[in-house]
Amino acid sequence: METHEEPGATPYDAYNPGSKDPFGRIIKTVVGRHRHMIVYVTDDHAIGWNYDRMPERLRPAVGEFQSLNGLAHSCLSTRLQETAATLLAAALYNALLTPDGQNPRTSFATARAYIRRKSTERARLHYVLLSLAVALGFGAAASAVFLATASASARILAIGVAGGVIGAAISIVQRGWQLPVDPLDSVAHFAARGFVRVFLGGLFGVVFVTLSKANLAFGTIADNVWALFGLSVAAGVSERLVPDLLERSAGKEAQVEDAEQGADA
Repeated sequence: METHEEPGATPYDAYNPGSKDPFGRIIKTVVGRHRHMIVYVTDDHAIGWNYDRMPERLRPAVGEFQSLNGLAHSCLSTRLQETAATLLAAALYNALLTPDGQNPRTSFATARAYIRRKSTERARLHYVLLSLAVALGFGAAASAVFLATASASARILAIGVAGGVIGAAISIVQRGWQLPVDPLDSVAHFAARGFVRVFLGGLFGVVFVTLSKANLAFGTIADNVWALFGLSVAAGVSERLVPDLLERSAGKEAQVEDAEQGADA
């Protein structure tokens, strides 16, 4: 990276690549030095800077830098932190050179977009992988029940669970990459969200096969194991399929009761 210097000696001439800063860190790159300030990157990807008698108008730049730097260290991998540090250091130097009358925070546009995009992508990846791990556990449990029991009812319910869980996993893979997430959420939070989604998928699969066996919805396939499994998968994928079936079943029951009451009258 090019170092920006002004002619003449500055208080920061001793800050050079390979030397140590006042905190004992080895300077890797000097992003820029000025008569009264310097910005540099250390070999551990930390950003160092100093500004003598900083004008009040530049304080928002420091706040923006600290916010983005904290987000990068909390949510990005070590490899991505290196790129983020390069972008942030250049942005900070440019922001500290902002002339009077301009907003210094605009210098962080590129760094801000990169850090937020990468931290969001990483959060979504955590959600998808943890959700799939939960789905694998549910699926293994349902398979074990199916293989271990001789009860026809238990085997049908296990089919519903397995199908619903597979459907939920498909839905998570499809939608997880666009899911609104907060990069600062913990891994436990993502695991809990994945658990709820997979649990609902398995529950929807059970409800679906129950409705079919009870002849309340898709009763014509009640004895077709493969059809039940396939539509259980669909119930796990679609979060509205089973609720809609329940609403329709409730509506049909109400119509039958109204008709019976009209006949009795």
